Amino acid sequence: DEAFPAVFQTASGLKAINLAYRGYGPHQMLRILETGGEIPATARYRPIQAFYLFIPDHLDWAAGNSYWDPDEPRYELDPGGLLRYRGPWRGRLAAAAIKHFYRSAVARWCWQHWPHAADREDERDVERFAAIVAELRRVFKERYRGDFSVLFLSSSDSGHSARRIMEMLRRRGVAVAMLAEAVPELSRQELYLPHDGHPGAAQHRAVGIYLAQRGLAER
Repeated sequence: DEAFPAVFQTASGLKAINLAYRGYGPHQMLRILETGGEIPATARYRPIQAFYLFIPDHLDWAAGNSYWDPDEPRYELDPGGLLRYRGPWRGRLAAAAIKHFYRSAVARWCWQHWPHAADREDERDVERFAAIVAELRRVFKERYRGDFSVLFLSSSDSGHSARRIMEMLRRRGVAVAMLAEAVPELSRQELYLPHDGHPGAAQHRAVGIYLAQRGLAER
């Protein structure tokens, strides 16, 4: 396995579980925990540390702009600044239509090239996203009594939105690490997956080794 949890486990000797799910962001993770969902791996082992790997697209996804999950949960901030679950982003008919429509490669291409919230850097989306991650940390710590950290990989994540997210998360007490400052490989944009933004095998290996040497291995 080339993902950083497997690399970390090999390098550190500690048990690591990869809970990533394709196309999911922190809003889906939060909803799973809120509704009492339990993944078999976390039922068997008590997590002492969770790492959430941020990519810029997650901001867009949490704003309801992911065609592959028409049932994705919607969170909004109320007038008092509290995060509230508002149900799915789409109704049943819209969800069914999207599932059918996006079987088309042309439709998927149009969606991917349509200007979404992340392109506009909507401040409301940034605030919502930071609140989702902060609440995810709170729920995780309450359930597992473990630590929760957010990993920012590349210097390309340092745009306006990412900087605002980091600022908001730190104000909310969330541990944030900009790994590109310590791991040069993470700044090599040609190694990221094209048209995707996800880190490739080289970046995953660098993250896993770095965390083993400087993270949990020091505890």
